[in-house]
Amino acid sequence: MRRLVKLTVLGLVTASFTTTSAAAQRRQWEQPNCELRTSHFLVNSAVLYLSAAASSSFEDQQDRELRNAARVLRDALNRGQEENPAVWYLWGRYYEMKSDLAGMDSSYTRAQEMEPACADDIAARRHRLWVPLLNAGISAYQEGDSEAAIRSFSEANFVKPGDPHTYYYMGDIQGRALNAPDSAIAYFEMALDRLDESNAEHAEMIQNSTYMVGRFFQIVGNLDSAATWYETYLDIDPADGEVIGSLARVYTQLGRTDDALAVYDNILANADAMDPLDLFDAGVSLFVNELYEKAAMAFELGLERNPNYRDGIYNLANTYIAQSQGLADSLEGEELAAAKKSYGEKLDPYTATLLEVDPGNQQAHMLRAQSFQLLGEPDSTLAYLEKAQDLAFDITVDMFQFMGGDTFTAHGLITNLGDGEATSMPLTFEFVDQDGAVVVSEVVGGQTLGGGELGEFELNIVGPGIVAWRYSVGSSE
Repeated sequence: MRRLVKLTVLGLVTASFTTTSAAAQRRQWEQPNCELRTSHFLVNSAVLYLSAAASSSFEDQQDRELRNAARVLRDALNRGQEENPAVWYLWGRYYEMKSDLAGMDSSYTRAQEMEPACADDIAARRHRLWVPLLNAGISAYQEGDSEAAIRSFSEANFVKPGDPHTYYYMGDIQGRALNAPDSAIAYFEMALDRLDESNAEHAEMIQNSTYMVGRFFQIVGNLDSAATWYETYLDIDPADGEVIGSLARVYTQLGRTDDALAVYDNILANADAMDPLDLFDAGVSLFVNELYEKAAMAFELGLERNPNYRDGIYNLANTYIAQSQGLADSLEGEELAAAKKSYGEKLDPYTATLLEVDPGNQQAHMLRAQSFQLLGEPDSTLAYLEKAQDLAFDITVDMFQFMGGDTFTAHGLITNLGDGEATSMPLTFEFVDQDGAVVVSEVVGGQTLGGGELGEFELNIVGPGIVAWRYSVGSSE
């Protein structure tokens, strides 16, 4: 899944509270921003006690004043003030100071029902408690502590149950961290129920949530629902190649062949308006569905705009080979040889480029050998097969991921192909823009590995306009 939920730490609009701890909340008494009847002597006493607690710097005095506030509020209820919204509002303020979220929620809810004019005041107080809880959940999730994140999000949701953020982030935790797609679907749907299409700040969450629901329905095998949600998503972003490809795959699995072909034709017809990565995604989908001619077209169109993208080159080469393997079903003799040679001629420049981009990869050498085999050049075929077998180490870049802004992460594997311990050569990586110009370079040091042992490397790259990578074996230093 290429798409990630963006975790955004929220800033406080007001400066009253930056934490939910009781000590930090007791700074200064804030008068309610709505009219409440506090003339009853017990209710007025509660205001005075709560004000004293909020203003005191001494914990023992704060606790004493809060106990007194609770006592007079209970007395007020026993003396006929149960229908006075001020009592329930003050209970909410009391529980807020005590960091009792359940008590605060129920008290404020009752106060607001009885006195709707206090809705804005109560909403503001909830929001100021909610923000640090949400941020704590985001921080915990970013640090990989899903349990702590869930606790904080649950508390935040309790404080402000109508807000979509907690449902949105909980959906991502359930789906991505906990591998619970059914729960993820439920949370993202609850987020969508609370998101406002007229609010520009909600647009990204609406788009991502719609995608996620479709994706997780696809994962659990509910293909009809997946198709519906992908169709809804494409109403939002008709040119998203990843989703177009996913929808086409779902249509194919459902036996809706005509619909699938129509989607693929739409991808190819609008190639100029699509991101090359989306064309590559579409090519993969077409290849998986054995639509090799259209897959080759998608890869070719993508490589016209991003000619150094290794996976696009590799996948196009495999597509040509897949096409060539079916030639013997309808051709023979000289016609078969000529047709194979034509595919070899197509394959030749791409496998040559592949080796320039990924020279330490054994499969790249094997593909180069296959291009010469199709060309009918056995000596060159054998030479590259031997080169593949003679490699001391196999280099595989298994992830190159956009992380937002100008940041990318690359992850790779180094495998010792020999029987004994050996040290790999350094690798000089160049990260290039669309024109092939080097934006930034990094060196991966050699690794000493036992026979058959596998090592790893990871690079975090920052640079404007990066679209692809290539490397050479051996450091430039």
